[in-house]
Amino acid sequence: MKRWFPSWMLLLGLVACAPAVIPTPLPPTPSLWEGVTSISEILSDPEGYEGREVVVVAYYRGWDLFGEAGTGPPLTRSDVAVADGTGGIYIVSGEGFEGFRGAPSLPPDRPSVTETLLRIRGVVRVTPSGQPYIEVMEGEKVEGLPMGVVLRVHRQGTLLGLSEELLVWEDGTVYFLDRKASYRSRFSVDPGEVAQVLDMVGAYLSDREVGTPIPDTAVYDFTVWEGDAVHTLRVFEWESPLSEAVGIVAQWCDQGRAKREQPDIRGVVTDISAGQGDVLGTVRIEGSITEGTEYDKAVVAVTEETEVVRRGPGGEEKATFDDVQVGQRVEATFVGPVAESYPVQATAGRIVILEE
Repeated sequence: MKRWFPSWMLLLGLVACAPAVIPTPLPPTPSLWEGVTSISEILSDPEGYEGREVVVVAYYRGWDLFGEAGTGPPLTRSDVAVADGTGGIYIVSGEGFEGFRGAPSLPPDRPSVTETLLRIRGVVRVTPSGQPYIEVMEGEKVEGLPMGVVLRVHRQGTLLGLSEELLVWEDGTVYFLDRKASYRSRFSVDPGEVAQVLDMVGAYLSDREVGTPIPDTAVYDFTVWEGDAVHTLRVFEWESPLSEAVGIVAQWCDQGRAKREQPDIRGVVTDISAGQGDVLGTVRIEGSITEGTEYDKAVVAVTEETEVVRRGPGGEEKATFDDVQVGQRVEATFVGPVAESYPVQATAGRIVILEE
């Protein structure tokens, strides 16, 4: 005798036997981010923010030790900077400000304190030369990650003495900082890789460390959100169950370092304008992205910190801003945030005058 089953019973059986599907977690929305403005928003519209009260969550950077602010201090040499991965900005003490609650001593010349995360409330001010800064009303040391960041990785060790930092957003945006070389770059990776790394690391958050510590190998500190708090997991690359996650992050670090050799724009100088204050002048460069650079038109600010060199058949030699002329072929590498207007606007960390 044949037995038959209603179709709904068959479906129930299939569902019961199928492996459980783990839903992809939603992006974290911690209370730390409530009311927070990214530094890049302020830098892209100083006049619009002038006089406005803002809250930023950013790492203390002392005397702009990694060059993320990209300019000199706005008021005095004792001014210090903060950075959140989208940009850097100077802060000054406002009336009645007595220091950051819960923060350790913060010597402005010590890289060891530049991983201190601060939540700052203050008012945006703008210097006569157009440089924005924040007049601090109050602030405190906090635990967490800057606005929008879902993953932070600090890679250190090896025979090279690495000290590299990655801040990663859910959409695949990555900010890379080589702490030893004070080199920074920003690029994009596959958002699927970001989700993959978060899933793999998330399975070990109950541990403090995984892997086997071996001298002269890399150590990775992964910091991720777990609810409304963050958890840091130390991963040794040797014999680690997270070797796949480590491999992905190592590729991201390689990608960040590779951009050091690649200028942001290469083209012809079409205009030069005089600057004010710390800005020596601005240079308009027009080229083509077919040359392998990221931008085809840019207006770049040249400061006293900008390195200018000539490159010819005999190699490179030091030059000055006065050596840059309309009609020359140049390449420029940016530092700090890039205003995504057209043409884009940025500060030049390095300009090479190409003499062929």
